[in-house]
Amino acid sequence: MKILHIGFGKTGTSFLQKEIFPQLSKKFNIPVINLNELYSIKKVQQIKYHPLENKDKIDMPRDFIISNEALVGVNWEPYKFYRAFNENKRIFSKDTKIIIYIRRPSEFFNSVYLQSIKLLNIKKQEDFFINEENYSNKKNCYNVYGFSYVNLIKLYKSHFDSVYVEKYENFNQFNVLKKIFNLNNEDICDFQKKNIINMSLTSFSVKTLFFLSNFFDLKKYDRFIRSKISQKYNFKDKILRNLMIRSIINKLNNFIPSKKFKLSFKNFPINISNLDKEYEDLKI
Repeated sequence: MKILHIGFGKTGTSFLQKEIFPQLSKKFNIPVINLNELYSIKKVQQIKYHPLENKDKIDMPRDFIISNEALVGVNWEPYKFYRAFNENKRIFSKDTKIIIYIRRPSEFFNSVYLQSIKLLNIKKQEDFFINEENYSNKKNCYNVYGFSYVNLIKLYKSHFDSVYVEKYENFNQFNVLKKIFNLNNEDICDFQKKNIINMSLTSFSVKTLFFLSNFFDLKKYDRFIRSKISQKYNFKDKILRNLMIRSIINKLNNFIPSKKFKLSFKNFPINISNLDKEYEDLKI
């Protein structure tokens, strides 16, 4: 059995990779292949659209489970979907089972923006989200041009024999995995017990990061602190780790009550209401 989970990000991918796919691998004797090992030797070359775009010949075993959210397109930007699809078409056979997890666009874009903030790419949302048909390759931005789950699903169904799609709000039901692996209720209950939801940034945390960025470069600060950590995890290292920006923000999230951060879609570059409606109407 060939299983290829291509994305999206911000839809429980880490949980699938750390908890679910290893269990399925063991139960059904299907090897999990770490995609990083397939292209790590060529990481000196820039990856623009697809993790394996610079890899000419790839020998795949007869059975495998591969999960990598960049397979749908690096950074999940829609202008990369078609190029990424052609790479998947080149590398994987038609009988590969494609798994795609999707999330309500308004929630997805909110998570994409917060991830960028967590990575200390401190940009206002109007500067971060762009809508450009002829992409000018702006750094540290997200191009929303052409975003459509419907078109993406049609694209994969045009070539691959089996395409499975799951909405994020149904993630904990594991309907796709039930269909593919014929799982029983005991298996599903075991999965559900282990599911952990990542904490989202609060509005206060985001405002704090923007405030701090007015006074110094947060990325440089983090790099400096990281350079002083010896990896021995002694008392000094513990203090330094607590001085990392992410550690500070996590503490703010935990101890200062605040609402979760929500994007304002009033001046968003595309009509988010139409995309959310398309998502709601999508029959899986």
